[in-house]
Amino acid sequence: MVINEVRGRIFGIRFEACGISITNSIIMKTEKIIHRGLNEKITTYEHSLCNRTGILISLGLIGFFVAMIIVGLSEVLWLRYLNFAILLVGIIAAFKIFSKKLGNGGIHYFDGLRMGARITLTAMIPFALFIGIYLKIDTGFMNYVKQSAEFGDYLTPASAAAGVAFEGIVSGFLTSYCLMQYFKSRSETDDD
Repeated sequence: MVINEVRGRIFGIRFEACGISITNSIIMKTEKIIHRGLNEKITTYEHSLCNRTGILISLGLIGFFVAMIIVGLSEVLWLRYLNFAILLVGIIAAFKIFSKKLGNGGIHYFDGLRMGARITLTAMIPFALFIGIYLKIDTGFMNYVKQSAEFGDYLTPASAAAGVAFEGIVSGFLTSYCLMQYFKSRSETDDD
């Protein structure tokens, strides 16, 4: 859409101002330059949005875990499933913001999957590191997790953190895949 407007402006300016015809090669070079500039701006914004969203989700997960400890609910292990809700809300918010920024009716499918993966990794890696450090420090909680887990005898703080990371990354990837059915661009859903 922008490229066509630029082509029309280039034609209008060249024909009105100079009276010289423009060859297709000049138009194509101009379109590539403009398209590259737009893609760089969108890509930079996409990376920034993914990083900010991932960090906010990570802080939300850490905050939720600390709040559970303060309230005394850290031993209620099923509450960790609320981590999925925090991740889901963050990814949906990022997709909505990016979709509005594009303004063209949706996100390209693989761009959305890449965004979801980046947000998930940015959120889950610091959270898993935090969990690993916390379990190393609080040996009482680590012992409780060992007693409650099915294979608790084999758990270490590092393996528990890896399990949290794996659980979060898989759920984030699946969430992104499912959400892209809704957020994908309309041009990808048309069969025309």
